[in-house]
Amino acid sequence: HLVMADVAVRRDLPDSVHQMRVAARRLRSTFSTYRALLDSDAVAPVREDLAWLARELGAVRDTEVIYALLTELGSELGEEADRQAARDAVDRWYEKRMPAARASVMAALRTDRHDQLLDDVIAFVTEPPVTDDAFRPVEEVLLPRVRRTWRRLAHRVDALDVAAPDEQWHEVRILAKKARYAAEGLSPVMGKHMRTCAGALAEVTDLLGTHQDAHVARTVLRTLATGSDTSAQEAFALGMMSQHEAERQQDFRQEFGRLWPGVVHAAHKAGLE
Repeated sequence: HLVMADVAVRRDLPDSVHQMRVAARRLRSTFSTYRALLDSDAVAPVREDLAWLARELGAVRDTEVIYALLTELGSELGEEADRQAARDAVDRWYEKRMPAARASVMAALRTDRHDQLLDDVIAFVTEPPVTDDAFRPVEEVLLPRVRRTWRRLAHRVDALDVAAPDEQWHEVRILAKKARYAAEGLSPVMGKHMRTCAGALAEVTDLLGTHQDAHVARTVLRTLATGSDTSAQEAFALGMMSQHEAERQQDFRQEFGRLWPGVVHAAHKAGLE
């Protein structure tokens, strides 16, 4: 997946940066969940390189997502003057940010570090750097690792309040992604209950991802609204968009509260509780 996404990014195909970033994150999550079953000396430099690659891809992906979100928000404003002001401000931001972000990604893909990363990942597939514990039964070694990942998430959610700062919600999102990836990886050998659990986790990670996008969008809107080249009309339109996203974040948090009991039930059925 990582290698094919690499080719797509070089060709500038739609959604390619997102796919490459997801592949890097899944690999890092796997290395984290199953660290006790892997040779730490072999895995550590690859984890670092995957983190580096994800950071390089982040600027392009975040710009793509936020531009699409802000464009849609601006188009929903009531007055044509406000819609045009929002378009002007958002387009200026995109045209300034995207070329530099894209150039940085392409430069990263041309480095020796990236070439070495691809070689290492392919070598891991050919000869996984596992420890002796990796040859023990699945129930003994894999399920406890996934259970630990799940419990870290559940503990963090128990301490989460609907009024908690965005940063705490983002931390829950990161843990939920790790639990989701772990459950998805184990579902082929653990059966339908683990698949159901993975699906429930996917639903909440998607919701929390939208919540995080709203947070990032508000941060960008605040920066744009206070920019030296921003007109009063633009600042007014951007402020209305920010308020809309703040209200959506509250809706997302309420929806998470409704979804979470179902996730806990699915985890219990999958043997993670």
